Amino acid sequence: MGDNQRRALINKLEATKREAHLEFKTTGGGLAINVDAATFELIRQATAIYYSEMTEENISIQEEKDKSNNIIVQHSYKYSNNDYCYTVNSYNTKSKILVNGKDKNRFVDVDFIEIRQMTHNAKCGNSKVN
Repeated sequence: MGDNQRRALINKLEATKREAHLEFKTTGGGLAINVDAATFELIRQATAIYYSEMTEENISIQEEKDKSNNIIVQHSYKYSNNDYCYTVNSYNTKSKILVNGKDKNRFVDVDFIEIRQMTHNAKCGNSKVN
């Protein structure tokens, strides 16, 4: 196991120890959302579905891999149209979401509400995920 993989596992393990499911913090130019590991995985999947289903808006979706090109470490969603522009970065190894851009509040007020609703409706088999 390489250093990057070891570091990724340590970061993910730390995320499992977080007591709060969601913790919002404003940064210099954005919003940081620290998430426990389980909640992050639900949000990550819901976010991917939410943005991939948008057809009218201009959405750019990218994945970034580690140096070994084996592990996807980041998903980025750039939302841009005539009215709004912001980027949502999901850091897989740290279970952290960072939202940047002049219209980052739209993510909280619109997108994140829909994404959270998707996580509340998530099922594993026939059982609702709690």
